Amino acid sequence: MSNPEELLELAQAWATQRGRTFAPELVDTAIRLRDSYDGLEAHRWPARTVEHLMLVRWPSHGPHGVPDVAALVASLDTFWRFLRSTGRMAGGSAEPAALAQEARKAGKRMAAACTDDRNFGSNKILLGFGEEIGITLDDATSIEEVQERFGRITDAWNALPADERRRRSPGLDAREAEGGAEGDGDGSEWTVGLSDPATSAPHVRASEFVATLRALVDWVGAGREVTSTGALRPVIARAAVDALGLGDWDRSWRSAMDCLPLHRLWLAAVGTELVELRATKAVAHPEAWPTTDREWVAFGLVAVHELYDLAIYEGVEYPLTELLFEIDGHQGAPKKRAAVADWWWQSHGNPLAGPEHDAVMRPISDDTLAGCLEFFGDLGLWTERAGYLIGTDFGWDCAVYLAATHSPDGQEFEG
Repeated sequence: MSNPEELLELAQAWATQRGRTFAPELVDTAIRLRDSYDGLEAHRWPARTVEHLMLVRWPSHGPHGVPDVAALVASLDTFWRFLRSTGRMAGGSAEPAALAQEARKAGKRMAAACTDDRNFGSNKILLGFGEEIGITLDDATSIEEVQERFGRITDAWNALPADERRRRSPGLDAREAEGGAEGDGDGSEWTVGLSDPATSAPHVRASEFVATLRALVDWVGAGREVTSTGALRPVIARAAVDALGLGDWDRSWRSAMDCLPLHRLWLAAVGTELVELRATKAVAHPEAWPTTDREWVAFGLVAVHELYDLAIYEGVEYPLTELLFEIDGHQGAPKKRAAVADWWWQSHGNPLAGPEHDAVMRPISDDTLAGCLEFFGDLGLWTERAGYLIGTDFGWDCAVYLAATHSPDGQEFEG
């Protein structure tokens, strides 16, 4: 698939030939926002993600002010038609006409959403404050200069009285607005909260795992034969592997559970009640798919829970919780895989770490981390761009969930 810059150039040429409206700067902003914060590629447009872009993501993290909504809607419509007509639209995307209808509907409320400071994210609030005090990042010429200027903005922000910070950030919770993690002064401690479902759910909905799970549920349909253990019969499992494009069936496999890609999907399908196991067959329940953002987040957490025990069996679960906190997209700069491997080697949560074992254990530590990234990499927990790992809002939710429900050795807490 072409990169975003190439897509925009091709879309511009396509639009010019057909006399269609296309504002590349608006579409570019939309693409970057979805990629950076929602993990959605430029050619992937599932249903409801347009409304989320226009009413949640753009107001919270996009440029200050109200964009030309009519031009944005028309330009996105052109972009979707370009993707579909040239065969570049990703599987699982809605039809351009449906996306355009969604955009027109959301467009009626976009101006209000973009001017309501209760919708602003923390970075947008800070950058707006920086402009007020004469510090902008627009003309910075290096990463170091950006960091230096942003540091001056945050220092000035933190110097404001707490009441003023709260007044300027009505949409943030008190802890985030005050820029710290202190209690409220009466000895109580703050608790780590989950993300807004509106920003977390899109990562689950648009994940590669969910797309493949949809295909599995559709394939199961009215019924497929299973064994007494609830696994697909081997001959049926082999057909599933072929139908879903999960690779080649290994002749050494004697059970559907031996095929890891299929077993992952099957555990999640049964655990989320999308597939019901009966005496001799499995039956799909597509009506069990989530509908609301909160339901989607809960669905994603159940799926991770179902896969976690399998990850323990595969020996790749250890890094996950600490990894998700380490690469959280709201904490510090993105990290390359090599830097994450170095961090994991030095982590107290790594049972393999220790300088005395460096030559022998370091490669095993690196392999464990790589296995974790591979095993959980399609669930929407992080995005990876140019080799950099960036945790998503759903990844944060999952980290909080695992920290609360599992002990450091990977076993669930009791009680």
